Amino acid sequence: MRFMIVVKATKDSEAGKFPQEKEKMFAAMATYHEKVEKAGVLLDASELQPSSKGWRVKYTGGKRAVIDGPFIEAKELIAGYTIIQVKSREEALEWTKGFPNPVGEGAEAEIEVRQLYELQDFGPSDAVERFRDIEARKKSQLATSNDEADIRTLIERWAKAVREENRADIRADHDHAILMFDVPPPFLSRGLDAYWRLGRRFSRRLRSPLPLPFTMCR
Repeated sequence: MRFMIVVKATKDSEAGKFPQEKEKMFAAMATYHEKVEKAGVLLDASELQPSSKGWRVKYTGGKRAVIDGPFIEAKELIAGYTIIQVKSREEALEWTKGFPNPVGEGAEAEIEVRQLYELQDFGPSDAVERFRDIEARKKSQLATSNDEADIRTLIERWAKAVREENRADIRADHDHAILMFDVPPPFLSRGLDAYWRLGRRFSRRLRSPLPLPFTMCR
């Protein structure tokens, strides 16, 4: 179950003004979100710019009209949000009770909590299946992006160790189950295809050949 914690806008937030004790408020928000993240229930969180930097699209009789901000009804606007994923409404309620005052303790403020629809709530249909496909592709893209980032970090660390002739660090990233021309891979087992693909990408970015004294790593 997913829930959105909605922080309502105020006249100050619409004016782009932060609370007087903003560092204290930011610290409280950071502590709360760290706790939620460590519990594995945080999906997303962000603060929104004032409505003066946004716009609305109004639909009338098949036509669309763009209306630029700002919008005067500050209490009906959103200043920020946090999305959590939990197992029950009761668990969501407990998490939201601990949400810090978004404008600083002691000041008047309001948050609103709304449950998000899940695809299964709409019943079976071709459109719902298309949305499932979208979710699957997003998850796949995210996993690929994370893997590439991890591998890139390991390659950079490995290359640095080679330049500095740091044999211990090179061996630390060497999986002895994989050997290619007696060369230890620059990362733990990620598969030979990943090794070749990222190795070629890394080498193309080098302005000059990098000496690799692999015989010294044994």
